Amino acid sequence: MIISFFLPIFFILGVSVLMAAFFMKHFFDQDIEYLLFDDEFEIYKIIHKRKRKKLYRADMKNMTDFIKYDPQLLSAYPKKYRKDFSGPNKAEAYMLLYKHQNERYCLLIQCDEGLLEVLKSKCISQRGV
Repeated sequence: MIISFFLPIFFILGVSVLMAAFFMKHFFDQDIEYLLFDDEFEIYKIIHKRKRKKLYRADMKNMTDFIKYDPQLLSAYPKKYRKDFSGPNKAEAYMLLYKHQNERYCLLIQCDEGLLEVLKSKCISQRGV
């Protein structure tokens, strides 16, 4: 009689744990990918190494600056004009600053050395230096 009372409870707990494990795996198995095509910078979220979702797109012709992460400068931008696509380690993050329709935007990114060099050279060529 005691077993018949606890069996449904164990079944419900077991199913709940399995569902929680599935959703946790889905939540934590994500990567960010940065793509630069000519003058368009796109940011994608890769889910389970199979599914791709576009998060953001910026026109590089309007880029004003590309600098190392500065928390004071980031706080100068209102929340709706700043996007954070970096990881938890902000010491390795960079800020991509650009203008769009007379508004200043800030993207916080964290990418590899190859893309960093390309973005720096794009910024220098945009300034005409």
